[in-house]
Amino acid sequence: MTNRARVLKAERRRDLERRARDCRVSTLTVREATTLIDRWSWTDDLIDRLTSSVGRPRYLAWRGFFSLLVVHAMRTRGTMVLTEVLLTALAMDDKQRRIAGLPPFLEYHHVEGNFTDWRNAFEETVDRATGEIFPPRIPYSVDQLITDLLNATAPPFLTQYSSLAADGTAIESPYRRRSRAKDGRPDVAQGQLPVDASESAPAVATPGWPRVGVDGRAQHTVDPDAREGYRSPKPGQTKVYIGYEPTTLCDVPGIGARSRYTLIRAIAMRPAGSDRCEAGLAAVDTLPSPPEELIVDRGYSYTKEFGAGLVHRGIGMVADLHKNQRTTRPGPRAGTVFIDGQLFTAAVPKDQRSLATFPQGATQDERLAVAATYDKRSAYAFKPFGRPRSSGSQRFRGPALEGRVRCVNTPASMRKPETAKRPTTNCVPGQPCGCGITVTLPVRDYARTHQTKIYGTTAWLKLNRPGKSGGSFRWLSRSA
Repeated sequence: MTNRARVLKAERRRDLERRARDCRVSTLTVREATTLIDRWSWTDDLIDRLTSSVGRPRYLAWRGFFSLLVVHAMRTRGTMVLTEVLLTALAMDDKQRRIAGLPPFLEYHHVEGNFTDWRNAFEETVDRATGEIFPPRIPYSVDQLITDLLNATAPPFLTQYSSLAADGTAIESPYRRRSRAKDGRPDVAQGQLPVDASESAPAVATPGWPRVGVDGRAQHTVDPDAREGYRSPKPGQTKVYIGYEPTTLCDVPGIGARSRYTLIRAIAMRPAGSDRCEAGLAAVDTLPSPPEELIVDRGYSYTKEFGAGLVHRGIGMVADLHKNQRTTRPGPRAGTVFIDGQLFTAAVPKDQRSLATFPQGATQDERLAVAATYDKRSAYAFKPFGRPRSSGSQRFRGPALEGRVRCVNTPASMRKPETAKRPTTNCVPGQPCGCGITVTLPVRDYARTHQTKIYGTTAWLKLNRPGKSGGSFRWLSRSA
């Protein structure tokens, strides 16, 4: 190390010590952090896998390192920069360091060394002499570790809801952009939401950039893991950005359920522009128990394999639809039709096939009025009959068999009284129709857009607020 480097290191240390005098760390926070680490199911196994059986003991013990990270996260409400982690350690008094299991003196290289060894433990290693590949010392994913840590923080009485909502959040990299694609188009995975043709990345050209990352995608900053993505911006933001996108799964009260505090139950962090289908399903797979239904925006429902992945996991979907998915097309058999991704009998009146969308900025009463038109159409929809088979195929029963419409070709349905919710179809006696049949659909034909709550209905609206940028969250009061 040169003299200049030593001087700079000493100056940074003095600056951190000055800042540490103005920081306060609560002893209660330290005790809560150590309790959390003890309660975390992975702690002992992680320490066993990370601890070497040879050499001198590690100066910063693993349990103390994990406790320090949690103390810092609690103190700063989630920011995680290693230099600031050292600041938290310097701000702790001797008693707090003993509780957390920290040595009396820490340098930055102690914190950085632990973090580097922890990160490397997730990767395969290669013996350069023999070419032999050794598996990672930690055999489980970072997604699983994060989810289990999240659930370890949850009070036992706040059990997971049967419904969860999935959404992605853009996190920008702090490093400046150094390049862009030749055509300026955002670099996003295939099969994702269509990108606005008018959008392009800022015109930046630095010699030697872009580089090719380890995943084969373009790297536009010195951050080796950050990638280019596309988002629905908030004021002051651009649509094209460089950074990350965590997919989070959050508690959502079911319709009529009593509301309480809701928690994030799982997180799957990915570079921006990655496959949201993979991220969403990876987050679901880390949960201790799968939800009955998952509420997603069109960023997930638009991908072709996401719905099928939920079907194979026994999970229903409630989703917003992209305008490309709000179509009418022929069904699998004569007398059937797909409308807005759902299977209907072709007897649905013509004026109910293309209904109004939910206007931006509408009041609750205006949205409920639109939903009422979808409720009226839902009487003509096919309903699932039994559970999906192991292959994912699903049987659907026509609305006359369900007793939701009256059809002359299904005599049993005509014995039911006609009501506003049970209309009589205009089917011709003796001519085949789709009202009283059972249809079996392979998973590829229905799973992408089939929902447990029919799109646009009041039941659907209570779980999913449609909008320009999607968004899956409760917005109606329990009494609505």
